[in-house]
Amino acid sequence: MKRSLANVAGVVALLCAALMAVAEYTGFTARAYAMIEARYGASARLRVERWQQLMSRINAAGNYTDRQKIEAANDFFNEVRWVSDMEHWKKEDYWATPIETLGTNAGDCEDFSIAKYFTLNELGIDNDKLRIT
Repeated sequence: MKRSLANVAGVVALLCAALMAVAEYTGFTARAYAMIEARYGASARLRVERWQQLMSRINAAGNYTDRQKIEAANDFFNEVRWVSDMEHWKKEDYWATPIETLGTNAGDCEDFSIAKYFTLNELGIDNDKLRIT
């Protein structure tokens, strides 16, 4: 009995480690992606997955310069449509999260700045070099 409990505990520990590794690699859990898809649709989920893959790929390579990281973040978020807050959110000013920006595939200047800030932070750009003004 003790041996089978030890085996079960070992399998559970191994599964937990594997799930944590997958979550770390993708940046989001399957549940988070499902929630994004439920709220914004399948296209939004793909945009968020592409965003996470971009960051994972750059971090895994380990040889991108700060300039290359900036260009990658800029190119990625410049694919999102520019829409005023009044048109998009029915508010004079709304600061969207990167998930909201990618989820709706739209944003304005500060939404792009926020999304790029979070991306560059995740890519290891020194916080002393990042500003939103």
